[in-house]
Amino acid sequence: MAINAAQLDKGLVVSEVNGFVLDQIEKGYITTLRDLLTPVEVAGEGYPLRVTWAPVYGATRAEITSAPVRVGVAVVEEALGDLSMVTAGNAYVVTIPGGKRIASLTLHGMKAANGNPITSQASLPTDPEQHRLVVRAQVGSQAEAPIHTVPFVPARGAIPASLTGASFSSGVLSLPNVLAPKLRLSLAIKSFPEEFSDQPFTLDRVSAVAAVYPTDLQLVDNAGTVLWAFPGEYPSTNPPFDLDLRVNFEPALNAALAAPPDQPLDVTFRLKGKAPSKAGLSFPKPQGALVRDFPDTPIMSVTLAGDPVVLPIADRLADEMPSSVTGDLTITYSGIRILTELSDNLPNGAVSGFVVTDQPVARAYPPQALIDTVLARIGVIGRVPLGVTECELAVQLVQMIGDLPGEPYGSPGVLKLTTETAVRTHWIDVPAGIDLSQGNVGISVRANSGRFLWASADGVPLVKLAIYDPDPGGRALNLNGLHLASVTSADETTTPGKTFPTQQFRSQPPVFDSSLFMTVDVSDLTLRYAR
Repeated sequence: MAINAAQLDKGLVVSEVNGFVLDQIEKGYITTLRDLLTPVEVAGEGYPLRVTWAPVYGATRAEITSAPVRVGVAVVEEALGDLSMVTAGNAYVVTIPGGKRIASLTLHGMKAANGNPITSQASLPTDPEQHRLVVRAQVGSQAEAPIHTVPFVPARGAIPASLTGASFSSGVLSLPNVLAPKLRLSLAIKSFPEEFSDQPFTLDRVSAVAAVYPTDLQLVDNAGTVLWAFPGEYPSTNPPFDLDLRVNFEPALNAALAAPPDQPLDVTFRLKGKAPSKAGLSFPKPQGALVRDFPDTPIMSVTLAGDPVVLPIADRLADEMPSSVTGDLTITYSGIRILTELSDNLPNGAVSGFVVTDQPVARAYPPQALIDTVLARIGVIGRVPLGVTECELAVQLVQMIGDLPGEPYGSPGVLKLTTETAVRTHWIDVPAGIDLSQGNVGISVRANSGRFLWASADGVPLVKLAIYDPDPGGRALNLNGLHLASVTSADETTTPGKTFPTQQFRSQPPVFDSSLFMTVDVSDLTLRYAR
């Protein structure tokens, strides 16, 4: 029957399988299908153990975490033709050429003394009692004790059945790969070896099939260096040999990594042996990763001040999601945070707004909104329009009279800006000691020179407000919108070997964002791409 993975993995009995596989199971070499050895040709150039990994842009090294190889016996059948045969009393002695192991003998023209053909166990004579086909090894002229019989010797008392392992059908005597210079064949009566009495029979000729085990096995790397060798014949009684090639494949893959970029990493080792032998082989795909380190940028520093900031990776990232991203993450909180309930977000998509010139434009807040607030900074969201070389912008807190700016709260802050394409937040410090207790607070913006596009939403100019706060309060540091860390301390904190979300490191560098003003340092950044 076919091998069932679930049955084999659960240790259930598998009774009818390929002889090579059954032999491995019976000897305990195979406990699951994952241990199954596949017969492979090892003569000539040998069998290739090939590893091909797709490239990763910017990869700096290869890591191997698993590269097991298991080598064992596989059998090649070799037809030997007719063997030299002589008679010896009531027996026939055949000579085995070249120290070959015999897998089967075909007994041509075998007949009992009464002339009846003998072609199988069922046709063995039974008169005057059951006959047995007996196989003995012979050295020189001396025959040894029987090694196999058909049928086998039955159990008697506490002694189990013996001389098993042979069968006879359609004229073919199958043997368990017997190694002997000569084999003596006879027909005997009686049940037990000490009683055997050879009976006359005739035999025209004997042809044989040899079983060839792997011989002079070598495993060589891509440079031809021998990593493992088993001189001579690999015995079937030996368990498979387990090799760990992590330390061999890793430098070979790293050498391949030094080839032109964007080329697959291709490394081939070879299992070789003397013809015509095969070997049993298990070679699961080596597991590991291509790794991208950033040795030239040991620290990537980002200053967050109200707007998202891209991690400053100088080169592009591979268009493949890493399997893991790690690095040391250091956060230093600056003691300022955005007053989120009174602040606007950067606009998405097309931007509309007010063109600010020498006539002020104001943003009003609800009458009581800022009464108990000590502002640290005001952020005006917008940009200098294209075609305007530079702009001097005056930003001032004022007391609103309806929709119009009235008396100022303190002196204005001045920003000098230049032309840019992106809309962002332009921050200005708020002078200390400003009292906003009278309420009806607004922000007035005027261009002393040039023009400024003040972004708006639903006709309201966009502003961010920042306040002093010594406690970060566990607020989030995000990476492309995903939570990365909670900031709980005003002191510098470092997390060695921080795990980053992997999907944020595909194709483009990720973006940090937070309502906290802080410095974020990333060092020892390592991207691993599983292979």
